[in-house]
Amino acid sequence: MSEDERPEEERGQDELIAAFGTSRRNGTNPLAAKRLQLHPPKEQQPASGSDPMAKDSNMAFSQSCWRATAVLCDHCHVGRVKMHAGEIATGSRLVRRLLRHQFPQWADLPIEMVPSYGTDHDIYRLGDQLCARMPRTGWAAGQAEREGIWLPRLAPHLPLALPVQVALGQPADGYPFTWSVYQWLPGDNANGTISDLRQAAADLAGFVTAMRRIDTTGDWGGLNAGDPACDLQPAWNIFAGPSRKLFLSELGAGDDACLRGRGWTLYQAITGLYYWDTNPGMIRQASHALAQVLAGT
Repeated sequence: MSEDERPEEERGQDELIAAFGTSRRNGTNPLAAKRLQLHPPKEQQPASGSDPMAKDSNMAFSQSCWRATAVLCDHCHVGRVKMHAGEIATGSRLVRRLLRHQFPQWADLPIEMVPSYGTDHDIYRLGDQLCARMPRTGWAAGQAEREGIWLPRLAPHLPLALPVQVALGQPADGYPFTWSVYQWLPGDNANGTISDLRQAAADLAGFVTAMRRIDTTGDWGGLNAGDPACDLQPAWNIFAGPSRKLFLSELGAGDDACLRGRGWTLYQAITGLYYWDTNPGMIRQASHALAQVLAGT
């Protein structure tokens, strides 16, 4: 099979691997991919004497890597790649059938799949104001019910907008899971798109602080109580330099908490490597997080 005849997903993955300067096919260690973030070329190193408060230079470099790989990853159609055994395929036709039978008021809206590197749901835009969230696996099927209970209770106490569930769909038409419809919450993925990292750090720290005051931590699908150091993972997933210090300071994170936070980030990133062959966006994020954690800052 020639290079151009290989599936687009496979060619896109090889382009991503090449961009990181390593290849799983020839047996090299995928952790070598972090060399780009850990040791940027000299011309991209922060200039001596520059004001560290004016710009997060290391993050700026990582953002450029993210933007480059994002272009490649966007051609991989991650939403259509099977990532787990027993996954259920979704599609716009299925979503329209379910809407027509259960929520006919929305059945004629334009339906478009949302590019995403999530691992347990497919998301479809429904016109301009709504979206449908469709579980891909059985272990994600209970999230919609939990979100429907907890999001309305949490929203009044938090400084940032939460998703608003407007309908809960039932299994039908061969689709076996409970699914949900939400108001569309505008925004961008934080893949190098944040223009003011220090403001973002302050805003996110305020959100985490408010969450802690109502005695709950975790993401919406896996809502749980646990080690508050889990909340520190954005310090290495999103922030760097002054913005990282600000985020950790605003949350009152001492040395012990920071060490545990780095451990949680490392654990999550290594777990994400499971998706090496199926989810280049997840690998991009995991590679970035590993680089930041292993840099020891």
